[in-house]
Amino acid sequence: MILVDLTDEKIAGKGRSLSDITFNYNFDNNLTIMPLVKNYNHFQKWLRAYPFYYHIKKEGVELYAA
Repeated sequence: MILVDLTDEKIAGKGRSLSDITFNYNFDNNLTIMPLVKNYNHFQKWLRAYPFYYHIKKEGVELYAA
């Protein structure tokens, strides 16, 4: 999961670019990754309600923090 500070509309607008990058990466490295992009505030709001979000918070790896 990739957490960003963009609106849902801006995230949707960048979907095609992310899809192209992901496809190329998967093809070049014989992998299957499917990034999930969410707004940071949305993630925080639903963290306690969604077990999936909880496990990401608990087990995820932070690559970059602003």
